[in-house]
Amino acid sequence: MNAVPLKVLVCGSTFGQFWLAALQRYPLRFKVVGLLASGSARSRDCAQRYDIPLYTDIASLPEDIDLACVVLRATVMGGAGSVLAQQLMARRIHIIQEQPVHHDEVVANLRSAREFGVQYRVGNLYPHLPAVQQFIQSAHRLLRRQKLQFIDAACASQVAFPLIAILVEALGAPRPWQFHAQAQLPEAPFQVVQGQLAGIPLTLSVHNEVDPQDPDNHFQLLQQITLGLPRGTVIVDRYTWTRDVVPAFAYP
Repeated sequence: MNAVPLKVLVCGSTFGQFWLAALQRYPLRFKVVGLLASGSARSRDCAQRYDIPLYTDIASLPEDIDLACVVLRATVMGGAGSVLAQQLMARRIHIIQEQPVHHDEVVANLRSAREFGVQYRVGNLYPHLPAVQQFIQSAHRLLRRQKLQFIDAACASQVAFPLIAILVEALGAPRPWQFHAQAQLPEAPFQVVQGQLAGIPLTLSVHNEVDPQDPDNHFQLLQQITLGLPRGTVIVDRYTWTRDVVPAFAYP
């Protein structure tokens, strides 16, 4: 017997349009039953393109939603994504929330999930991208033969969580770990963190500049990782986005 597709609500139409495109590729597993958004022209166009209902308030949502993808800025980015996630969990809806999410918000959301008997997860796209998977598999093969000497990494602050997830996948385990932020010069765009991950010396540069008027754009980088080994290095520093990953349309 075939499993019944999960009924999914996508919240937010900016980056949410990419979630809609991804969910559409797996009709046997997911059925998108609506878009929850502000009702802007972008949201209306997005809902029309995917032929799904557009909802502008929680009270109008159907009662049989299984999963909500909350693709809105969390509190740490000046948004209300976590507030919405908790409201939806109170309606017994499972949640996947787009990162970045502050660790205090994650704790509060997990408490809500436990209270209402639902699942809560932070979305973690990047470790599953083909280029990153190739990097992780290469690291596994090399680390069976050579001892890792150092890790040099850099990322935007918005994608620090997936960078650590990628490193944990590559190394196999995060412990023992420790991090110490270095003194930052005035107006310096990067915060340098030194420490250890899985007992390996780590230097991490985090780009901390965010445009408060447009925090979703103007990234200088995503993640860059170099693993230093006795006979060379393994590097991931860019991802290739193809037409089967990115929708043909992308609303501003």
